[in-house]
Amino acid sequence: MRTVRSYVRWAVRAKPGDYVIALGAASASVPLVGRHLEVLAGFAALGVGGRRYVSSIGVGLARARLGSISTEERNTQRAFTPGLLSEALDGVVSAEDLAQPWPVYRERAPFLKAAGQRRYVYRSSVRYGDRPSQLLDVWRSQDPAALQKPAPVLVFGSRELQGHALMAHLVRRGWVCLSIQYGSSPRHRWPRQITDVKAAIAWARANAEQFGGDPSFVAVAGCSAGGHLATLAGLTNGDPQWQAELHADADTSVDAVVSVYGLYHWHDKSTAIGRFLHHVHQDRRDGTVTSAI
Repeated sequence: MRTVRSYVRWAVRAKPGDYVIALGAASASVPLVGRHLEVLAGFAALGVGGRRYVSSIGVGLARARLGSISTEERNTQRAFTPGLLSEALDGVVSAEDLAQPWPVYRERAPFLKAAGQRRYVYRSSVRYGDRPSQLLDVWRSQDPAALQKPAPVLVFGSRELQGHALMAHLVRRGWVCLSIQYGSSPRHRWPRQITDVKAAIAWARANAEQFGGDPSFVAVAGCSAGGHLATLAGLTNGDPQWQAELHADADTSVDAVVSVYGLYHWHDKSTAIGRFLHHVHQDRRDGTVTSAI
């Protein structure tokens, strides 16, 4: 637990950007509307940490729009893309899958299409646990005949709007999607993230059927940070370490994992003395004493 001294030390050393991020995170604690304000902390962090890249991004966009390649030439290049990808994937992906039409490139940014795609939201802010942040949206078709399909639990990273297109695509094919909110950093410390995902999976097993989903096939999918959490969820089926808050009979197993550009390969770059000091600090927090000779 942080002490008054640690808060004072942080206040003295913090920069203006740190205060902006802290205020954004604090807004998430406001009753009723806090969940909708939590995104402010993310935007604040992006603004503070990403400002150094603004100029390079602007130059890249300007070159793409005003460069030597004309719009006609750019469209011609895009027209060749499906054929090139099909040739590259020949022998790797089945001919039946390659025969499917490739997505059509669209100029509109994802956030401009998000509002229209949210028409597939069947229920919003459904609780999957007791914590205020444990909420999910149910995405499904209004046609009952198209249901009883797998129920994937979608865990997204910071760019949540990108997931709207994916869920709209699955809903049009009869799937029932559960888009979850989970406790994210810096407001929530590890392992809150994975325990929230586990709670959502257990909820899907127990409740997906009432929304038209098939509880016998629950998948977990995610992108970026969500992909990392989806992978961890798939590798820890039934692990009691990550589901101590759930009932003993809770089923957190998944039948499939779809992880898109998640983080998989980790390397411990800490030094021996750093690891030792970490254990000393942990022992002090637990109220025990560690000695070394």
